[in-house]
Amino acid sequence: MRFFSKFVFICNLCFIAVIVMRFVEMHKTKAGNRDAIIPLPFVEGTLALLGYMAIILNFVFLLTAIIMKLSRKAWTFQKWIFWINLLFFFLQIYFHLFYNG
Repeated sequence: MRFFSKFVFICNLCFIAVIVMRFVEMHKTKAGNRDAIIPLPFVEGTLALLGYMAIILNFVFLLTAIIMKLSRKAWTFQKWIFWINLLFFFLQIYFHLFYNG
């Protein structure tokens, strides 16, 4: 569970990177420049895949952590990573369901 929590945290950071890249590319497209942010398309694709997959992994992580807490098992990961991932999850829900950018 410790490795999974860190992997989900990295995916959440990729989600933030994808959001930033999306906003930068939207503003560059308006200006007429169509160059990619990262010149390596496989890196940008990997970030996008991990970033958009983060909501599913984050849901699984949070559900597993809540089940562990309710069954009174000790968490094998740090508490701050749970709260940060929960914050990222709410941000992802807002971005995917309510944001019209």
